[in-house]
Amino acid sequence: MCAASAQSLKPFSEPPKMKTFKLDPEMELRFEVAANEEALLKLTHAPNEHAEVFGMELASDRIYPFPAGSKAAVWTWHGCHVQLEDCKEVYPHKWEDLENPMQKYAGIHLRLEEMRRQAGERNEKGPRVMICGPQNSGKNSLCRILLNYGTRMGKCMVYADLDPAMNDIVPGSVAAVAVVQPISIEDKFSLLAPLAYYVGETDCTANADLYAQMMAELGKAVQQRALAAGNEELKHGGVIINTSGLVAEKNVELLIKAIQDFDVNVIYIMDDEKLTATLNAKFKPQPTASEMTNQNGTPLHIEKIVRSGGVVTRSQEVRKQELSWLVKEYFYGSRSQIGVGMALNPHRITLSFSDIKIVKIGGHKVHLYLLPAGASSAVDPCQVTKVDPSEQLQHRLGGLSFAKTEEELKSSNIVGLVWIQSVDMAAQQLTLLIPSPVSSPDQLPGTFLLIGSMVWLDS
Repeated sequence: MCAASAQSLKPFSEPPKMKTFKLDPEMELRFEVAANEEALLKLTHAPNEHAEVFGMELASDRIYPFPAGSKAAVWTWHGCHVQLEDCKEVYPHKWEDLENPMQKYAGIHLRLEEMRRQAGERNEKGPRVMICGPQNSGKNSLCRILLNYGTRMGKCMVYADLDPAMNDIVPGSVAAVAVVQPISIEDKFSLLAPLAYYVGETDCTANADLYAQMMAELGKAVQQRALAAGNEELKHGGVIINTSGLVAEKNVELLIKAIQDFDVNVIYIMDDEKLTATLNAKFKPQPTASEMTNQNGTPLHIEKIVRSGGVVTRSQEVRKQELSWLVKEYFYGSRSQIGVGMALNPHRITLSFSDIKIVKIGGHKVHLYLLPAGASSAVDPCQVTKVDPSEQLQHRLGGLSFAKTEEELKSSNIVGLVWIQSVDMAAQQLTLLIPSPVSSPDQLPGTFLLIGSMVWLDS
């Protein structure tokens, strides 16, 4: 961890200079934190005043830190007073009844709660809810709101994130985690034990075959482990699934495959007429059927919802910065932990080239015009290829696989992320950054390192 990074955040022990905002019932306070600052938020202590951020209820008189670049909103159902410090932009907004997205989101939550109640009575799987739509449409925010509302009602759920580029659980992967309590504003999912399958691409459509394979494995694992008999709380609570905006925009077939993999029975589409029409046409009921069903024969509900006016459009440069922070948080802890001197302590280890097998899965393309007429390619689209160590691998991000053999690589989840800090060709050695210390190379829980095209600079 660079000392400069920790010092750029102000210690919370310094008395902040806060500005007070009075919010009327069903009012929202949106704010954006400057790139090199940190904002502090506090709900002032007063009877019957409540507020929430992404569905997580704020405690009175507690200071919540929001790191540089954050964009968030405080929402109150009944009115409150909040204090805010050091923000680039702050603007209160009073929603009109016809455009209030929070009322819509609360209605969705109540419908999901009824489905969970029925699932408990019948001992069936709870709702498998997919949130989809283009980039910058508010998918991630809605997922967090639904997760927080559910856990505040005492429910346990699985959260699956299918967006490798902005994955809140394990960057560069498709991943799932059990959520049993409201998601912390500061730490999000960093303190939970994830199940992750490495993709290694910021554009998951660039290696669509690998993405589809890993997504299928994650869906199978969620169905078999989390939603199986013997784990009734998670089984009845169901799954909230976040999806990649690039998939919705560039390869909707991958989205359709995810519906089958996770046996999705509820789809909410964020303000995308074309995607709504495509999915409705795909799952249009047969003339003899009384209702829409997915590929597995499960009844399916599809609904388009209007995205919040508070959603901020992020440029590709901003998205790259946010991904860099997600990786940094994975290794060093959340930005709030770093700010108070409670950063995680990743370990650097030097290995000989012979100590680890670096591999890449998929990405092989055979152009049809090179094949005889009517012929198809015999190349496995998820073929495993050995990658020889070279200086080109420096700063590459990879996933250490649990696989014991090459044949298991396409179906195995990863232990965690690994960053290739340096490659010494003369000494035939790699220096890796790993989340937890090991005493020697043979103590590593895996010997296969999956890589894609993702590069990260520890700055």
